[in-house]
Amino acid sequence: MSLLPSSSTGILRIFGWFAGVVLPVVLLTALFALILGAGNAILGTWVNQFFSGFWKWLTSFDFSIGRVIFWTFVTLLSLALIRPAQTGRFWWEWMDRIGRFPAPTKPSHAYWRSVLILVALNAIFFAANSIDAFYLWAHQSIPQGVTYAQFVHQGTVQLIAATLLSAILLIVLFNQDESLSGRPVLRTAALVWIGQNLFLLTSIALRLKLYVDAYNLTSPRISLLIFLLIVGGGFIILSFKILREKSLLWVTGANLGLVFTVFYAVQFLDLGAMAAEYNVSRWERNPARNLDLNYLESLGSSGWHSLQRVAEKPEPGGDPFGVSAFLAGVRRDNEGGKFNVNWRSWQARRAWNLHQLLSSH
Repeated sequence: MSLLPSSSTGILRIFGWFAGVVLPVVLLTALFALILGAGNAILGTWVNQFFSGFWKWLTSFDFSIGRVIFWTFVTLLSLALIRPAQTGRFWWEWMDRIGRFPAPTKPSHAYWRSVLILVALNAIFFAANSIDAFYLWAHQSIPQGVTYAQFVHQGTVQLIAATLLSAILLIVLFNQDESLSGRPVLRTAALVWIGQNLFLLTSIALRLKLYVDAYNLTSPRISLLIFLLIVGGGFIILSFKILREKSLLWVTGANLGLVFTVFYAVQFLDLGAMAAEYNVSRWERNPARNLDLNYLESLGSSGWHSLQRVAEKPEPGGDPFGVSAFLAGVRRDNEGGKFNVNWRSWQARRAWNLHQLLSSH
């Protein structure tokens, strides 16, 4: 380490610390383990097992291009988080520079252009929301000749795209000079448009509910609902920008914080199990409903508890659905060691679900 220049930083100093501190410890430990292992049969067995296992672990790595690139990226990101560089505001100044557009040469033209855009788009959204209010909210039905799949799948994508484009357009309009964005008429029209976008999001959620009522709930449909909540939260953040004249940097940071918080929280939820429990609960209340057992079985461990509830439901003729046989197969697979997977494939959720299944047997 003393041979390195005093000005050296980053990877050179990390390598020097490893060579001067870690490497001698590793080498001396291995040397004395081998010497003592040669004079002690039990210790020697342990040392041989350790080195054999270590060599097997070292040579079993998957050095494919994709994995090398991914873990290199993770390593570099981890180093940056452990010891961040002193960049100051260098990486964020560009956002401040584009936070506001320059003042227009003809303010009246820019003002009326913005007003007419908001008025026209409010009128279009009002028409779409009025149709939804009539068919969805008042009658809770779909037009004649339109299937639930068409009503949900073909309509939802376009409506979500419309709301996202609305958010982008509002950001552009209210990054104009404050002499324009601060006008009460523009603010009022923008807030009305945000309200219409939120109503449109609730209509999409109601479309999803009608589809689930007709068929079943699945984890992707729960994910769609979570996505709608994120978009709605983004519009609320946008409302604060408009009312408080927040910068583009603030809007970006607030939205990134919202997305990170939701994604971090959702990873702890078992969406498959939630969908399975919901479907089985509705089937228990109304056995005439169609219950997609193939979907429950495809969920793996997330569907075992719900399948156990189906198996415990008394049915004429024994087990007409074959659920008990399926769960018995899961138990046999466990006894046969099928679930004793590599430690890298171990999942706490599956282990807990397996414990629940076996304890209920």
